[in-house]
Amino acid sequence: MEELDALPTVEAIDQAIDPLSFGTAPGKSLHPTLCHQLRKDLLLQPLNDLLILCWE
Repeated sequence: MEELDALPTVEAIDQAIDPLSFGTAPGKSLHPTLCHQLRKDLLLQPLNDLLILCWE
């Protein structure tokens, strides 16, 4: 599956965060979804940079 070789994009992360439900308990990461959704504008680029470092 060569499409999985592509680096993650800010747009893909944004699309992954959008469907998360408000008011739910944190998952395995222990980060409340509310934090991700309310401050997406600040989190998307640093999160993308981190994912790219891990990817490589």
